[in-house]
Amino acid sequence: MAASGVKVATNVLPLINSMRVKRNTDIPGQRVRIMTLCINTEIEVDELYKEDDLVGKECVYEVVQGLMKEEDCKYIVYDCHYEVEDGPKEELIFIMWSSDGACMRKKLPYAASKSCIMKASAAKHELELHTLEDITFQGFAETLEGKARTKVKCLEGRMCHC
Repeated sequence: MAASGVKVATNVLPLINSMRVKRNTDIPGQRVRIMTLCINTEIEVDELYKEDDLVGKECVYEVVQGLMKEEDCKYIVYDCHYEVEDGPKEELIFIMWSSDGACMRKKLPYAASKSCIMKASAAKHELELHTLEDITFQGFAETLEGKARTKVKCLEGRMCHC
């Protein structure tokens, strides 16, 4: 339970674990790459995007970007594929989207519950994003670069100019 008193729904943690650990028994195309979480009476799954759902998308990050709406708040767990000097990386990223345009009544439960769900996600990186500039392709790549402490050359197959 988070400090805010909001519980995490029972199906959330098993889904996060399935995103974090790749298994030989995984069905191709059925791995979850993006999961959005919302707060109603508890922290619950709002949307899931599996690999098959993303086929034909030019850049998977654009799907993530499209989930972050003005005047909205949500958590996003994102299996991010990027490349650094050492080679390709696939790491789980926890994003708290809390738009500067959202009302305080909407922002508070997300801020108060963030540490609980973020720890449970065991994500490699935690990002807190608030503005449309934060979520541009280049803005996200630069934020990831700061968290990863290395130059990001490519994000989801698209070259970066960080």
